[in-house]
Amino acid sequence: MDSARFEPPKETMRHPIRPQHLILAIAIAFFGFAGDAAASVPVTGSAVITTAAEAENLSDPAVIAAAGDPPVPDPVPTVSTPSLPPVRASAKGTDIEVSNVSAYPNRVQGKVVVQFNSDPNQIYDCSGTMVNSVQRNIVFTAGHCVYDHETSAYPSAMVFIPAYQNGMEPYGEFAAVSVNTTAGWVNTKSFSYDMGVVQLAGTPEDVIGSRGIAFDLNPVNRKFRIYGYPALPEPDYDGERLIRCDAKMLGRDGGGSLAPMAAGPCYMRQGASGGGWITGGGYLNSLTSYVYCDPSDLHPAFCGQDFGPYFSSAARSLYDSVADTVTPTVRFIRSPRKVTTKRTFNVEMGGTGTTPLTRFSCRLDTNPWTRCFPVTRLRNLTYGRHSLSVRSIDQTGRRSDAIATKDFRVKR
Repeated sequence: MDSARFEPPKETMRHPIRPQHLILAIAIAFFGFAGDAAASVPVTGSAVITTAAEAENLSDPAVIAAAGDPPVPDPVPTVSTPSLPPVRASAKGTDIEVSNVSAYPNRVQGKVVVQFNSDPNQIYDCSGTMVNSVQRNIVFTAGHCVYDHETSAYPSAMVFIPAYQNGMEPYGEFAAVSVNTTAGWVNTKSFSYDMGVVQLAGTPEDVIGSRGIAFDLNPVNRKFRIYGYPALPEPDYDGERLIRCDAKMLGRDGGGSLAPMAAGPCYMRQGASGGGWITGGGYLNSLTSYVYCDPSDLHPAFCGQDFGPYFSSAARSLYDSVADTVTPTVRFIRSPRKVTTKRTFNVEMGGTGTTPLTRFSCRLDTNPWTRCFPVTRLRNLTYGRHSLSVRSIDQTGRRSDAIATKDFRVKR
């Protein structure tokens, strides 16, 4: 049996980070160490029967124009007063109107229009993001867009309109068949759990594409691209246009690792609820939940900061309640030559998945499979022929079906 061992490159263990060593350091900082053992968080929801007539009505531009933001529990938020620096500026110049909403990936963002209790006075609009899944029909939005605390009701009808812009609906509307949210949102009104997932009829992902989703990422100084359909503040916004802001994580609203995150500068308000926070590699990693910017709020100086839940075990449980991750892929980014004289060298692995790839499994020749690293050092290889095989594993524990294999020979 070969005595070669899989281990991180020596330099990443012994020396300060230098530019040539950043690959592994970045992988660890971005992906984190979530693994497949995250604790489950209770999820609750309801089927939604959206008739064709209701879907047509909810997608009527006149109905959308008259829709407001769903009511949220008062006061906003329930966690604590933020200890964050105020952001003072105009929405103009910091938030950008998306010019080509029909192009990928812009079109995976869309309007969420919801009706509660079959009441024409209870029609609201939010924002949402199509998320990658085996089911190919999953949208993430805010919890207060799928559950009304005032009437203790789930939606009676709901549609998702991707790439909506100024009354135009290039891909039509897709009716909801079910909604789920966290029990924490329904029972405690905690904004740490203000997230919801919608399952649509059909497979709209086949038409518009989707985003990946990521959990337990390191939020410190993380950059987000935040999307939404804000109707406020006027006159900058009217709810008819997809807006994007490039923001940075500024801190937490309250203590603890699950406290909502603040990101800015970003000035989107009502209508942007549920809009996706996209981070490195195109992953959904939070969504707009609330702001401190209404005249009735106690902290108007915090206009310019959007607040969203930290995606950890609650977001993962919510995703798992209706969806399955797509089987990840795996490939070699750097591998040994077919013939080499080196007995020690580094290999680098990558791939794609619904969620980030958190770890890899490697096998050399006929040895057992063992955990390895995005950049792995092989050492003490014997002379002769070898075969290195690799699998990838995503944040939900799903393993690649395909195996990347590299055959090579170490000669004297």
